[in-house]
Amino acid sequence: MRKFVLGSVLIVGVLVAVSLYDTFDPNVDLKDKRVIVCGASTGIGEQIAYLYARAGARLVLVSRRLQVLQQVQAKCRDLGAAQVEVFAGDLSLKNTSKDVIEYSEEKLGGIDHLILNHIVSYYTLWTSDADLDFATKLVQIDLLSYVYLTTYALPALEDSHGVVVAVSSSAGLWPSPLTHIYAASKHGLHGFFGSLRQDLMIQKSNVSISLVPLGLFGSDNAKTNTKTKLPDIMKLYGEPADAAWAIGRAAALRLREYNYPYLETKFVQWLYMLFPTVCDRLLVYMFEFNAPSTI
Repeated sequence: MRKFVLGSVLIVGVLVAVSLYDTFDPNVDLKDKRVIVCGASTGIGEQIAYLYARAGARLVLVSRRLQVLQQVQAKCRDLGAAQVEVFAGDLSLKNTSKDVIEYSEEKLGGIDHLILNHIVSYYTLWTSDADLDFATKLVQIDLLSYVYLTTYALPALEDSHGVVVAVSSSAGLWPSPLTHIYAASKHGLHGFFGSLRQDLMIQKSNVSISLVPLGLFGSDNAKTNTKTKLPDIMKLYGEPADAAWAIGRAAALRLREYNYPYLETKFVQWLYMLFPTVCDRLLVYMFEFNAPSTI
């Protein structure tokens, strides 16, 4: 028993030491990169664009809303981006994904980092009256468009020894009430990109795959969707700029997976693996007795 405890302490100590030793410098590691940022108009995606812009990267910003994108484009230029292009389109359509990649290759001359951050969410109790049409669209945007964009970008990423960063969520690691179809899409990301990574290894590919499961961050969309439905104890919103930093770090260091913050993502996943029924009951209790009645 004593050896087990000492070994556990040693492992935790090593993990802490590794986490504190960080070689990531955005202004160096992201400099001059040719980058596609999907979901770049607000929230975490907007902050990702600014992180790369400060490093002098060359960007294509992708979202549905052209006017908002143009505002982000202007700020990226002010921050020092070497080039900033915008593409407005509906990523629920397969042809839009192909157009994004072709446009980016034409404008940037190649692709180094493909940052897949765009989502729609559906945060409510699942019942027999669930909006199945919207659920279908959510899967098209939150999962299938990630597949399409990555597939179309693979030749360019192969040429550049590039990186795909798929932004996931704690919802893709452990179950939580009200997330259902959103959680399904995030679990799908882990399945697809985990298998794709192995396929690329078999093919001796130059392309790296990074998955970044995030906890709850305080973008406007996240707050709007959760503020009246999430138990107060769980409303610990992180800063979108911190999430952007984690995503940039994963891309620059070609990390296999970067859970951020760790306690809210991977640690809870381990708890679920060890005590699934207890975790289920605890979450249900929190939502039943602490969340507002508007659920």
